[in-house]
Amino acid sequence: MSNIEVALYYQVVHTSGITDIISTRFYAAGDVPQSPEFPYATFQKISNVHNHSQGAASTLAQARYQIDCWAEMEKGAFVLSEAFRAAFGQYRGDMGETGNTTPARVMFLQNDQNDFTVPTGGKQRGKHRVTMDFIIAYVEV
Repeated sequence: MSNIEVALYYQVVHTSGITDIISTRFYAAGDVPQSPEFPYATFQKISNVHNHSQGAASTLAQARYQIDCWAEMEKGAFVLSEAFRAAFGQYRGDMGETGNTTPARVMFLQNDQNDFTVPTGGKQRGKHRVTMDFIIAYVEV
């Protein structure tokens, strides 16, 4: 994981409005347990733009992360997405563990959408999802 990804993960699992709902069930998109407890959230980096400038090195970067809020019922996915929006919709400040922080100039919600995954087997159940795209402008350390 990159520094910004480690910082984002730490920030999410230490934000009470989110952990009140999912505890620490915040997974990298490819690391979800086979039968996860609902609700939970996943994240993946969509892009990371490293800024450049003439004459001096730039440490500014801008990452786009997709955070998906998963639940058995549509309301559960919505409530979890609202917790993410409240915590990170207009976030500014350091992210990460004390002594190992990444300065976030700004983090904001750019886009969201709802989805439903249809069950494919007899005992499987469908899943509701709210997909959210967050932009994080940060200083690379």
